[in-house]
Amino acid sequence: MRKWVASFTVLVVLITNLGCSPNPVLGQSSKNSPATSVGNRLATPTELAKLQLIDRGGGVEPVSSSEVLFHSRKRILNTSNLQIASVTGVGQLYYRAMPSKVVFESSPIKIESFENLSVPIKGTLLPLNETAIVDFSYKADSSLFRTDIGYRLVLKSAEVRDGYDLNNPEDLYSKLVNTDAAGQQKIFDDNLKLLTVKTPDGVSGTMIAFATCAPETLEYLVKKGANTGDHDQHGNTILHMAAVGADARSAEIGLKFCKVDVANEKNETPLTRAVRTGNQGAAKVLIANGASIKVVASDGRNLGELAIKEEHPEMLKILVAAGESPLETDSEGMGWMEFASERTEDTIKAVLALGVPIDQANSITGKTPLMGVAEDQWPTQEFLLRNGANPDIRDFSGKTAYDWAKESNTLHSDRFFRQIVERARMQK
Repeated sequence: MRKWVASFTVLVVLITNLGCSPNPVLGQSSKNSPATSVGNRLATPTELAKLQLIDRGGGVEPVSSSEVLFHSRKRILNTSNLQIASVTGVGQLYYRAMPSKVVFESSPIKIESFENLSVPIKGTLLPLNETAIVDFSYKADSSLFRTDIGYRLVLKSAEVRDGYDLNNPEDLYSKLVNTDAAGQQKIFDDNLKLLTVKTPDGVSGTMIAFATCAPETLEYLVKKGANTGDHDQHGNTILHMAAVGADARSAEIGLKFCKVDVANEKNETPLTRAVRTGNQGAAKVLIANGASIKVVASDGRNLGELAIKEEHPEMLKILVAAGESPLETDSEGMGWMEFASERTEDTIKAVLALGVPIDQANSITGKTPLMGVAEDQWPTQEFLLRNGANPDIRDFSGKTAYDWAKESNTLHSDRFFRQIVERARMQK
């Protein structure tokens, strides 16, 4: 069985030579910004309901002869007008035929640090209208690893952070991202030293500004002496940060000081960051200014695969228009359809629209996308079948999707997969 690997990374990475020119040193400022009253409290039921859980899949991994590890991966969208400091949930196993009948519930699992590709710092807060991917893992008896039992995550509680300490980089980010240009300028006018605060990884206030502030605010801060040569310990620059900003003009400002393909220690360029966060505007600006679409990150993924992995199918047309081939496979033999099959139906549709075959096989193993999702009990099985996936194809080891489905559970049964096949054939 394929091991499910949590890839929940905050992109805050960097090397020594960064190709970004510095700005003159900041002028002196009076003192640190005073913190408003800061503290955590339990979210009310109404506030908790405003945290939306969006399924990002998961997986099951045997850890011994008697135990399996269940993973639930969720994207949390904060639609409340609050900062979320933590969330607590439980994993549940239930009978698929009777979802209300729970056969196992894990101990409470608390997540206290939110990291997100579009939030460029390791923070402890989830601001208004931001999303973060959270991974909940829990062990259960291996006898429960069966095709008739499903697993899910239930959110039980959350903590709300009231107030801001702007001298704390995480609070500064959270405040800036939900403040208009005039308010942003006032924050820095009150204390220009906020541009020099740093996270433990070296992300400065200037870098946070490039990820959050309006272009007019950035121009203002540059005139005030913001250090455009700032970088963190992993090689990320102001241009990496601008690549996740809401306004594409932020990337244009960053390009005045940084080389377009400046790379961090994971060989991620600003375009990599824009693709992974779905920032179409920044991606177009960077490509128009000569950014390479052939860059491959240290994990071996090309830009198209990264867009699919992070569920930004709209980015694929931009990359194909710039010259990337949708039929290209990576060093592990994986193609776009294999990645798309483990995401959403919309992502699969976008890849199909670019001419990628529904049965695009791994060039090394011969496994089709359907085989992979049958093995992992992925919810896209039926959608692939309705769109022409062939369950009878054999991979290089001679196995069909039916064979892989048998390996997905301790009952060694493909009964549920066969039911999915028949249901899909009836709906064609």
